[in-house]
Amino acid sequence: MLIPSGHIHDNRYKKRAGGWYIVPGNLSISSPAKGEASLEFPTLTQDLKREVFLALMLIERWGGLGAKQHLGYGTVEFFEQTDGEWKPLKSVIQSNVSGKSYRGSLPALNNLFFAKVRFKTRDENWWNKFAEIESAFRRNVNGVRLINPITDPIVKDWLASGAFPIAPIIRNWLRFTLFSRESSNMLNYSLGTAREVCPYCFKDGLKQDRRNSNNKWCGKCRKSLSRESIIDRVASRVKTSSAYFIPDSDCWEFRIWGWFPENIPNGLLEEGTSTSMKRDMFIQTLYDAIKPNAIEAKDSLWNGPFSHLEPCHNVFQWREFAAPNRDTLHCKNPSEFLESLLGDSNHDL
Repeated sequence: MLIPSGHIHDNRYKKRAGGWYIVPGNLSISSPAKGEASLEFPTLTQDLKREVFLALMLIERWGGLGAKQHLGYGTVEFFEQTDGEWKPLKSVIQSNVSGKSYRGSLPALNNLFFAKVRFKTRDENWWNKFAEIESAFRRNVNGVRLINPITDPIVKDWLASGAFPIAPIIRNWLRFTLFSRESSNMLNYSLGTAREVCPYCFKDGLKQDRRNSNNKWCGKCRKSLSRESIIDRVASRVKTSSAYFIPDSDCWEFRIWGWFPENIPNGLLEEGTSTSMKRDMFIQTLYDAIKPNAIEAKDSLWNGPFSHLEPCHNVFQWREFAAPNRDTLHCKNPSEFLESLLGDSNHDL
């Protein structure tokens, strides 16, 4: 089912409405009515099991598990069967986390950020006031007919399960509003693209190299690129969950998390801007736009797609290591940061 972005892709043959295809997804270990799943680790030693549990607990509290997290899937709750009874997953940190700054190509604790945002609804029809949902129900965008758009019954099935597919709406806002002034190659690097890109500057639209038919040419870097070096597609470094209802607070919550490595490619940097500056500016822009008191900011979430919703001021959470201007807990080392992330889970999904 398509949630349209509101943008039209025009090629030589026909126009096509852009957007994101989603399918119903709801699997919960804690409630048989919603389905069950099991993860078993029969061959792990106790020490390895403890390390795996730490990763699962971090996923449970702040991130997502599995495929298509960019569409909002993956929010999970874990329980361990002990003495015939299902209990919340627990583990302990056995040794200190390395304090060295990791500069590789994979996510690491020192370059991850996590946020939880809650909002209240003003009426029961809050969900159909998003522009993307309105377009889906009209079944066209700027005169272009939508193929298989999301429908009222599908949305109500989501709502009945205590969830709403809000991720496409937030992704649309991130790319076309909040970060719209960024260069296209920076958007490819940070928010992802299905197009092939240059590995040095992340520019798409690569051309055939006239001097070497086996290669492609990057007009920005002025480099000939072998087929093996070209990046086929880029996953978004910013993930968003679906919204899920928190019964005790009468609020809805969603998560935003992601990572920015320390070594952003130089081809993405403007003159006079360092890697650390670019990284910090991007994350600061996101933080400033989603915090509850950003309601007056022009490009904020609360002045954009969430303008019909009410932010919950006292429960906003932003976690990031060594960023005291954003994370008020001021953890002094990575081990302390990890311990704070793995605090008691609410188990209220």
